[in-house]
Amino acid sequence: MFISQIILIILFFVLAILSYSRYSCNDLNRLDTTGRLYYFHGFKYFLLIILTVLCVTRPEQMADYKHYVTAFNHTFSERFEPTFYMIRYLALSLEWDYIGLFFIYAVLSISIKNYCITRMSDQIWLSYLIWISSSFILMDMITIRASVSSGLMLLAIKYRCDNSLLKSFMAIIVAALFHYSAAILLIIIFLSPRKGYRMFYICIIPVCFIIQIVGLTISHFIPLLGLSAFQNLYAGYSDDSAANLYNLLTLGRCFIAILLWLKYNNWKSRNPYALLCLKVYTFGGALFMLFGDMLRVGFRFAEMLWCTDIIAFTMLTYLFTRKCKWIPITVCAILFYITITKESYWNPSNL
Repeated sequence: MFISQIILIILFFVLAILSYSRYSCNDLNRLDTTGRLYYFHGFKYFLLIILTVLCVTRPEQMADYKHYVTAFNHTFSERFEPTFYMIRYLALSLEWDYIGLFFIYAVLSISIKNYCITRMSDQIWLSYLIWISSSFILMDMITIRASVSSGLMLLAIKYRCDNSLLKSFMAIIVAALFHYSAAILLIIIFLSPRKGYRMFYICIIPVCFIIQIVGLTISHFIPLLGLSAFQNLYAGYSDDSAANLYNLLTLGRCFIAILLWLKYNNWKSRNPYALLCLKVYTFGGALFMLFGDMLRVGFRFAEMLWCTDIIAFTMLTYLFTRKCKWIPITVCAILFYITITKESYWNPSNL
């Protein structure tokens, strides 16, 4: 077991305790009557520093580590976005090696997500817990370019809910410059942050699942478009392995999304950002189904959109009339166990 895994396990238990405490609310100033506010804010910044260090010092055996080292030490490749070479140039200008590249990406990703959590979540410690349990290892420690894009996605959702369409659009454009798959985030512009349309979102994942089973996935229509860009995409991924739609993690994510929609009336007034986050999260499951026979495409879209669980999953607390904090904490424990023990993340060479 790597030291990074041990540190994350410790952080998980500390955040789980804080999530269950009366200081789980984001408005610490309102709750604090004992003079402990200073310590809670101090721990928050300590947590962010630890997460940054974990990203920078991740084990060399982790997935994608050698790819980024090779890309840093070599010349231009069409595989990477313009921002990668801008950050690489900055690191080289400061006479840093590839560790400096990891540091810049980590600071960008973690600072943006922290900004969004503190302003969008009504349960700050629970959002941090969901983050390290669900997406931190995969996004912030492995797919570092997509991690910055996912943070900008949360920012775009915030601006959309605050009726700042231009800011939301600009955040999406910048996100696409960090990872091309973030272009899918344009759907945020067209989604309503106020109206639920609950039955549509309850049905969308089962319908897409049925479409995948009968073989009407998006890949079958790409050759019919006749556009070179789509043809090249199809040629690059048409021989890709099919996604395992029946794994427990994917089915569990889809089940939670549908459950939250079924209980929409219980939590709809709790957080003004949760509705749009859940809509985006639901589209992540739907796209994963539609691209079921093009694993990398479907997974890229899904892993990006599923990062909205940082906000959406806090609504699991309000499934019933009485607040049940143990429900989201239990979900986090399951997700954390899967990610902390996943061999393809930590040491794919052993597979």
